[in-house]
Amino acid sequence: MRDGAASSANKPARPAWKEPAQIETLPPTEYATLLERAAKNNAQFDQIVERLGADRKLKTADMREIARLLLGYELAKKKGREAALAEIVAKQAVEARQEARGSVLDRLKPW
Repeated sequence: MRDGAASSANKPARPAWKEPAQIETLPPTEYATLLERAAKNNAQFDQIVERLGADRKLKTADMREIARLLLGYELAKKKGREAALAEIVAKQAVEARQEARGSVLDRLKPW
């Protein structure tokens, strides 16, 4: 047996290079609608946010438009994709906390 053949047989195979998964880009209004509908379902909201973050075809202006539609105000022009996405997530977290507090208060017995 030759040394080259023996050493190549013992080497682990390299993992095949994987291309990033193709994500269908949606218009900003559709992303905003999906996020609004999923606001009360944390798992679904997180999936949409993950998809939104992974969608590299979505430009900064589009991400800021999605944030504007959800938040109700314009973000500063210096804020980029990540900052806009962070604002969206922060708003959902605040609303989820308020919803949880409201449901706790509803269950309390009036004295």
